[in-house]
This record gives sequence, structure tokens and C-alpha cells, in this order.
Amino acid sequence: MRKILLSGTLVLSLLFSTAPQGMAATFSDLPTNSEQQKAITKLANMKIINGYSDGTFKPQKNITRAQVAKMIASAVDLPERRSPKWFKDVPEDHPNHAYIQALYQAGIIDGAGDHFNPGKALTRGQMAKILANTFALPLQTTTVFNDVSLTNGYNTFIGAMVKSRITTGYEDGTFRPNQTLSRAHFAVFMNRALFEEERPTAPTPKPEPKPGNPNDGEYIIPGAPTMFKNCTEMRKYYPNGVKRGHPAYADKHDRDQDGWACERN
Repeated sequence: MRKILLSGTLVLSLLFSTAPQGMAATFSDLPTNSEQQKAITKLANMKIINGYSDGTFKPQKNITRAQVAKMIASAVDLPERRSPKWFKDVPEDHPNHAYIQALYQAGIIDGAGDHFNPGKALTRGQMAKILANTFALPLQTTTVFNDVSLTNGYNTFIGAMVKSRITTGYEDGTFRPNQTLSRAHFAVFMNRALFEEERPTAPTPKPEPKPGNPNDGEYIIPGAPTMFKNCTEMRKYYPNGVKRGHPAYADKHDRDQDGWACERN
């Protein structure tokens, strides 16, 4: 097990500068009283992430694959599960060479053939895979997000993030796995992965629908779909049709536009 330690010469050449020893990290461009500020400050004080020499963090700038490797290797004791692999675009004098090798040897990343693409922006799907591998999150499929199909290559890693309460996705029900990741967002995810108490509370399950009149706009038959191809299919569940306001109501089945769909004459 190991954390990566570099010589003073290499440290000075890293992509980020380091806050002076013994001083709390502060950055001039972070939103105050936000989860991002809390996560970034916490990780910076732990020497896991650093800002720039001008006192900024540049939270909205894309985080690169090399920068993520540095953060992971600085925070976690990584096992050596396989022999090193020499990437053509990460020579030994690359400032993040040791970090990238550490992640590769731990089986967390593989690269793309004989290239690692260290300067390429990380996507949210790749982030999910890296964090799931790093923290050994139990993999599982997910249907939570409408843009992450069961055949998506990152599905089980995203599912692991959901199960562990590290991600909740966006309010529109998407995860956006192909979208690039900002430095601030990665810091938040990393902070949640490291510290369980930083994870958002799981949403309260919705109460089960109560039995009642199947034509009541508030009542849904458990297991019944809320959209139907035609009235024949709808009447299998709602023999008298449904009124406007019911989740299964659709204008296309309300031909006389009287507020009832598929009602029996």
C-alpha cells in the first residue's frame, strides 16, 4: 500500500501550486457558503488538491485526467496489483507520471491503448468509474437516470455512485455521463467518496398509493402504466376511463374533449 510522494523539484512543477504549510487554504473565486467551497477547502487543507499561484481555484475549469490521478494518489493508499505500463504521452519526466502509474498499477485506470491522454478533460461517466474502482464501491445496474441506459458502459459504476449516495444527478433526471467535469464538481464527488458524512441524505420514499376509486385522479393502480397506446389497453386497468388530472389521462384518448378519456358511453 502506498501514497505517492514526489521530490521537491517535481512538486514545484506540478500543475497546481501548494498553499504555504500551516496555513488554511483560501481561494478568491469560490462561491461562499456552498458545498463546493466546503469540499475544496477541506481537500486543499489535506494537501489533496491545490489552487493556482494567483490565489484562485478556477472551479469551473475542466479537470484533466492527470489532475484526477494526482488527487486520487495523494488521498488514498493504492495497492500494486499489476506491473507498470509506459504510456507514450506520459514520459518519466511528466510531473504526474508517478500518480498516473500508481492508478494504473492499482487497476483503477487503463488508458487508451498506449496513450493516457493526461491533458484531456474527464467526463462524468469516467469519474464514476474511477471513484467506484478507487473506493471499491459495489457495482450495480441503475435505471435512475433517463440518459443512462442499461447498455451504457458506465451504468454499473454510476449505479454504485447512486447506491453509495455520492451522486444524485441533475434535477431533470439526467446524469449526463458524456459531459466534462469541472474542478469544483470533482472536488465535491471526491469529498463525498472520502467522507460518508458529507453525502446527501437519501430521498424519502414516496408513500404507496392507497386503494380507492380507479377513476379518482389521485389514484393509480399499482403496476399499471401511466400511458396507454389505446383505449382497449387503458380499460384493462381503468374500465370506466379516467378523468383529466389522472396520471393516465391523455388528450388523444379524450376525443370529445369532455375531460374524460376512454369513458364508456
